[in-house]
Amino acid sequence: MRYIKTYEGFAKKLLDSLEIFNNRRIYKKVKEMIKNGDDLNGPIQGEILSITPLMWSSASNKLDLVKKLIRLGSDLNIKSYVTDYNALMYAASRGNLEIVKELVKADADLDI
Repeated sequence: MRYIKTYEGFAKKLLDSLEIFNNRRIYKKVKEMIKNGDDLNGPIQGEILSITPLMWSSASNKLDLVKKLIRLGSDLNIKSYVTDYNALMYAASRGNLEIVKELVKADADLDI
């Protein structure tokens, strides 16, 4: 019985995490991180998937942010330890072709 409760809790957290890609609050957090000069290769604080601003922007189809984060030196190849995805994988899995092109142009590792 305890296993089921744990599983249900995990499944709920996972489903909730899918909403982060359409979340204005996260968008504001990313913009704030840029403005404050925070570590852009670190995870967005408080998010379950442990993703960087570039990963979130790539998955959320925010081309303007992706370009800015690349210019600011974000690491293109860091992977989330939760999903094992990097920015390119997030963009591709969500069908964000323009962002995939931008990441490839910026030399994202294609050997994933």
